[in-house]
Parts: sequence; structure tokens; C-alpha cells
Amino acid sequence: MIQKLGSKMLTPRFELTQNPQFVILVIHAPYTKVTDAELFFHGNDFKFFSKPYFLRLTLPGEVKENGNEKATYDAEKGTFTIKMPKMSPGEVFEGLDMITKLLTPSGKISAASPVIEVLDSTELKEDKDDDEFDWQIEQIPWSDDSTICGEKYGFANERYGVCTRLQEELPDLVDIKNPDHKSIEERRKERINAETAQFSDDHYLADMYQTELIQEVLEFQAPWEKLYYNLGNSGNADELVSFTEAEREQMKKLPKKEYLLNKATKQTLFLGLVDILYAYAYDVRTTEGEQTVESSWTISKLSATLSWLEVFTSLKSVTITTVRRSLCYPLLRNWNLAMKLIKDTQQILSLGRNFVLKCLLKIHDTLNDSDSRYVLNDLYITDYCVWVQNVKSKNFMSLAKALEKVEINKGDVNLDLEELEAAARLTLLEKEENVDIPTTDTSESCKSNSVALVGEQLDNLKLSETLSVTEEPSKKSSDQSDEDSATDSDDSSGSIGTSTSCSSCISSSSNSDVYSSAVSDDEGLSDSNDDSSDSEDSNENSSLLQKNCERKR
Repeated sequence: MIQKLGSKMLTPRFELTQNPQFVILVIHAPYTKVTDAELFFHGNDFKFFSKPYFLRLTLPGEVKENGNEKATYDAEKGTFTIKMPKMSPGEVFEGLDMITKLLTPSGKISAASPVIEVLDSTELKEDKDDDEFDWQIEQIPWSDDSTICGEKYGFANERYGVCTRLQEELPDLVDIKNPDHKSIEERRKERINAETAQFSDDHYLADMYQTELIQEVLEFQAPWEKLYYNLGNSGNADELVSFTEAEREQMKKLPKKEYLLNKATKQTLFLGLVDILYAYAYDVRTTEGEQTVESSWTISKLSATLSWLEVFTSLKSVTITTVRRSLCYPLLRNWNLAMKLIKDTQQILSLGRNFVLKCLLKIHDTLNDSDSRYVLNDLYITDYCVWVQNVKSKNFMSLAKALEKVEINKGDVNLDLEELEAAARLTLLEKEENVDIPTTDTSESCKSNSVALVGEQLDNLKLSETLSVTEEPSKKSSDQSDEDSATDSDDSSGSIGTSTSCSSCISSSSNSDVYSSAVSDDEGLSDSNDDSSDSEDSNENSSLLQKNCERKR
């Protein structure tokens, strides 16, 4: 029997592995008196004591004593190795890497609260909910608008009053003001209005045509991509992923909790997880895996769950929201990048529970280093880290397959992207081809036909040609060149001082603090006279783009 324990005991570091016959437990317990070590295991229960260490585990399967059990001690390494025979040889014990779950005893479950902290237990009650989720059906969670404590938010929508208490100390914790007094629908409406106001035509068009930097980000091989490609050969995602010692220690420090959640609540948690992982994928891809001081801002800002306490009801809605926010807030705002991040999120989920947990642990660590955003760990991430350890990998894979089938277009995000791009393309076409687009017919059918026609014509033009300054023909006479220069000068003088919301995609001087010139050096002109013509062309482009933006809108 395990002797009576003192008030302060250490939880040793440990690893669990298995073969068809045994569960093998390695316990790191240096500087202990081996002769006083005690251990006990039966069924799902395991206990180890060797002062000052105590370890109690709830195993995912049953073990027994049958004479083949064995325990050894390596004095040099300070490790105990314990081989426990399986009750049913050949049985595969799932979740041997889920440290927090193994350390969590199963207590008496009370229906009074869906989130309970376990104090003591003798039996682990597995999550046997094998329900298949229909990710395409919108499920609106029940809410009590008459709650006395105020509106709820956080993990499983079970927190309230937190933002009010911390509003003075941490005013920038979330984007929404007074969330304790606003319903989910009110928060969502304010979020959409804020995103629309934040969207910048200039920034979007600049990133649309500045392809070099975007291409580098798209070509970066994220940590999950190689694992995803190896998944086809292995077939078992959890076998491809292992935890570091730091991650194991991090899991040991997580609270020991169990959750009583209905199916609808679980689905909203999965959808919120998609939102959070998308933001994490953006940070990893755009920093090429090197965490920066802005990483906590990036993750929390892109995730509507973390910044607006959003509760999603469908996979389509969470996908649209993540794309919208990636085009409104961060440094790089590009449609192709947004689509790549959806694929990244799908690959992360396909890698199963272990890799999702690794990502959440990294997010937890990142937010923990922030002066204010560590509170988001208490509201969401810590509980996510504990909860996912009890979720089967097949649920993540099912979600990944559903996400892969979601299709969105530029019209879905409701930022007038198609009209904006069409106006820019019309400007470039008029500059390149000297095409005069009629403006008398303002009907919707005429607009869509014009956009389609212009798009078809521009598909044959190279982007570099449309952005570069057109050189004068080498065989043109000097008299004709002077004539053209005078004409250009007259034209440009009419556009000086013109300011539009779209002009920076043409002007090489716009966004100079973030972006390099849109005109490549190797396409530039060779003398100062041509530099002057370049400036005049830029002003002319601004005037054309202004006219086309007004026409399209």
C-alpha cells in the first residue's frame, strides 16, 4: 500500500509506450531512495511513490499483475522502468501522449456545471461520444438573454464578468467594448462593421500586385506540410507526432478538468478551433516559423474568437470570417495567401489530436508572454489544451475533410473585391491599350459584361508589362518624342493633386514605408528624361483609376 503522503510532493517526468503485451512506463525520479519506492497498478489505476515523488495515472486501458510484470531502476539515469501486462494482449491503448488526461482522475460528475475540476477519483470515464458531426448544418447555440450575471463568452460560453473586471487594467484585451452587456448577435454585427471600416483598398491592391514577397510566403514549407505528405504512408497521424520535454512539462501544469458538453456546444468549440488555428497558421507562415514580438497580436487579432468573443454556427461562416480578417488587419493582405491558409488549417486538423495539441500549446506559450493577452489563455486556450486531449483524432480528421470541401469566392467576404479589382484592371487596360470604356450605360448587366470583357482581354497581358512604364519606340523621331512629352505633361497636369482610395496600386511612391516600388528596377528607364516620364505616367494612372473606381462603385 502507498504510505500516507506529505502535503508537498513532486510529480516526476514520465513517458508511456506500449507493445502488444505490455504498457511500459519510464519515470524520471533522480535523488530518491530506491529501497523506499512503492508502486501499485490494477485495472486503469497506477500509483507510484518514492519520496519526494508521487505519480498517479489513470490509464486508457486495463492492466493486471500476472507474474510477468517487471520493474527496474537505472541509477546512472535516475529512471524507473515498469512493464505492466495488458489485461487484453494486443489491445491498443490510445492517448498515451496525453499527459494532462493521464494525470486527470475521474471525479463524481455533477450536472450543475459543464466544467468541473477533479479533486479525486478511482475510475476514468472515457468520452464515449461517437456522434458524427454534420459540419454543413448551421447550429445556433441556445442562449438565455435574461441571465442575471450578464452575457457569457469564453470556452464553451461559460465565462462572464471577466472583461468588466479587467477593463481598466487591460483595455486592449479584446476589440469589443463592454462584451458583458452585448449578446452574440450584437457582438457579431459590431465585428462585421469594424472589419468593413478597417479594410483598405490601397493595401489590398498593393499586395495584389506586389507578388514577390507574397510568393516567398506561399512557398515557405510550414512544419505541418511535410508531416501531412508523410501521412499517406503512415496512415496513423498520432504516430507521426511526438511531444518535446518542454511540451510535456507544459501539459503537466495544465488544470485537471473534465467537461460535460452537449453536441451543439462541442460543434461550436470545433468551429472556434478552426478560427484559432487559421490565425496561428498565418503567424507561422508569414514569419517563416520564427516567432516575433507581434505574434501574440497577430494570433489574437486574426481570430474573431479571441478578439471579438465570437461563437460560430457553421463551417462556412468561420471560413468567411477568417478570410475577411486576414484581408483587413495584418501586414500581408492577399487573396491567394488567405486561400493557402485555409489549406494549412485543413492539414493541421488532418494530422490529428497530437499535432492540434502541439499548436495549441505553442499558442498558449505565445499569449503567455504577452503583457495583457495572457488572459485569453484563461478564457479559451488553456481549456482547449485540456479538452482536445479527450477528443478522438477521427473528429479532427472529419472536420478537415469538411473544411476541404468548403468553397468561398471573393463575393462571399462582402468587401467589394471584384469591383475593386475590376476598376484597377480597367485603369491598367486603358493605360496599356488606350481603350475608352463607355460610361453611359450604368445597368448591372452592362457592368458585369464590361468586367468580364476586360478580364478576358487582360488575361493575355503580363503583370510586369502592365506595371512597367512603357518605353518610347526606339525608332521614333526626336521631334515626335518632344511632341509626346509635351502632350503627356499637359495630361498629367490635370491629375496633379488627385487623391483616390485606389491610387496606391499604381503610384510607385505609395506605401513606401512597407512596400518596395511596384516598378522593377530592371524594367526602368536608362536616363533622367525617362524618370520624369515615369512620374507623369503615375499621375495619369491615378486619374484613370479614380475614374474607374467611381464607375464600378
